Amino acid sequence: LRTRAGMGFCGGRTCRMTIERMVENANPNISQNEIPLKYQPPVRAVTFGAVGDNQ
Repeated sequence: LRTRAGMGFCGGRTCRMTIERMVENANPNISQNEIPLKYQPPVRAVTFGAVGDNQ
């Protein structure tokens, strides 16, 4: 699945079920356990100041 879904600030916690349902509806022969989606948290948490260079 080529998408940026699951790569936001929440790490896929918000959109995961929605994306899985969309894929399952488009492919009724596939169960949610067979959908090859990978979700993982960011490597490490950072502050907005670190990202924005304290501006």
